[in-house]
Amino acid sequence: MKKRFWKDVDVVPQENGWVIHLDGRPLRLPGRTLLHVSAQPLAEALAAEWRQAGKGPGELFHVDELPLTGLCGTMTERVPAEREGMTEALLAYAHSDLLCYRADNWSELSRLQEEQWGRWLSWCARTFGASLQVTEGIMPITQPPEVVKALRDALEGMTPAELTVLAVAVPVLGSLVLGLAALKSDEDAEALVKCAMLDEQSQMERWGADIAITDRMAAKVRDVADVLRFRSLLCQK
Repeated sequence: MKKRFWKDVDVVPQENGWVIHLDGRPLRLPGRTLLHVSAQPLAEALAAEWRQAGKGPGELFHVDELPLTGLCGTMTERVPAEREGMTEALLAYAHSDLLCYRADNWSELSRLQEEQWGRWLSWCARTFGASLQVTEGIMPITQPPEVVKALRDALEGMTPAELTVLAVAVPVLGSLVLGLAALKSDEDAEALVKCAMLDEQSQMERWGADIAITDRMAAKVRDVADVLRFRSLLCQK
């Protein structure tokens, strides 16, 4: 927890964009980079979360209350400094992608997986030229070199903002394919999380609700909703 030290929050125009001022001083990220964004709607949303954090001067707040600020920090400081490592970390999901590991054939769960996961694998093949292989069970598979190359080419062409979306969405969803869907499709956060947690939902339908699963699902929806909002605000002017 941190203590709020500011009273007033303002959005101030600057060359090629906008900055946030706390009590007249420009807000800087942890690496001391000025928090500067090109889209005014994003700047206004950033200012709103700083106005809400802790509710008032001297009150305690948690960094989780500033999700858009954290995403801007990733975009501005982390991606430029760690781009190669982030790309490799995201590519690793190609070999462990949730959507590629199915239940035993002919089960009801495998039918649902083919129906819901298969459409996103087909979308990935159409959109990025990457036709991922599928297996039954949990034994690891290695995707063909041409699939990995197609995905690498796609990631290397991403902007820092796009890599920021993937850096959050992919680990949360356990899937590079669903992370790309969060970035490039119109699917909402709840639908993406339900798709990622298909196995857990099937389990609850059989055995009853599990509060640990529903809480985890709600947390994932919040995280994905944050990055979808970040993506949307960046596209507005």
